[in-house]
Amino acid sequence: MSEQAVSKESLKELREKSGAGIVDCKKALQESNGDLSKAMDLLREKGLASAAKKSGRSASEGSVAIQTSADGKFAAMVEINCETDFVTKTDDFQELVSGVASTAVATRAADLEKLQKASIVNASSVSVEDFIKEKIGKIGENIVLRKYASMTAAAQSYLASYVHSNGKIGVLLEAESDKPEIYQKENFQNFMKDICMHIAATAPAYLDRTMVNPSELDKERAIYKKQVLEEGKPENIADKIVEGKLNKFYEDVCLLDQEFIKENKIKVSQVVDREAKALGGKIVLKQFTRIVLGQE
Repeated sequence: MSEQAVSKESLKELREKSGAGIVDCKKALQESNGDLSKAMDLLREKGLASAAKKSGRSASEGSVAIQTSADGKFAAMVEINCETDFVTKTDDFQELVSGVASTAVATRAADLEKLQKASIVNASSVSVEDFIKEKIGKIGENIVLRKYASMTAAAQSYLASYVHSNGKIGVLLEAESDKPEIYQKENFQNFMKDICMHIAATAPAYLDRTMVNPSELDKERAIYKKQVLEEGKPENIADKIVEGKLNKFYEDVCLLDQEFIKENKIKVSQVVDREAKALGGKIVLKQFTRIVLGQE
């Protein structure tokens, strides 16, 4: 049976019944001359018809991966889950992770849904979604593209990235300088990596104080005020104590207020200013995003 003779209806039905990828379903229909039952048997014989059943199983292991465009202006980070740590180390899984990340960069997909529908790099007829289904059938475990984040650098910005050695934490960071030529300096690149590693380790929720949600601040302030008054502190000094507690809150959740993990008693903002001066320019951290395997 020729490829042209495979009807869309048969292909759709076989994919829904088997959970296998579009390429494997086409081949099975061609080999079985369009007989759905025989095509299903062929897929089962090849271990490809079990993907749908496997997709209900828990996928709590996996990898976080990052790829950056050749011009350094776009970076993509993906989290892909599987069932066992063993599978994360296999060539098939690593090929999948690399292929999805490469596709995200090549297509500059706007969100997770668009990435799933995008054609996988080097296999234009297969979507990321179907590529994953094919790998499910081959590997024998449930695999899920769980998270996707991307970052586009402004004209004068620099994108830095970091994936922890265990592949379970990834960070993207955008920085800007009034002297873009420093982006080529090894000291600058190493420093940006250090900031990414800091973000990976300390998990700040915000870049700076201006980005903290006002409603969250109001909630924290009310809690602190109640604590202070219940401790018997006079009303006239309660607000000052509350502001002191809020400063500690900022140090916990804001990147620029945190103590730099590689040095004691110096804030990230101070380290940035110091390194910028040493490099002969200004450095401004613009935004960051962080993905941890399995974390909401």
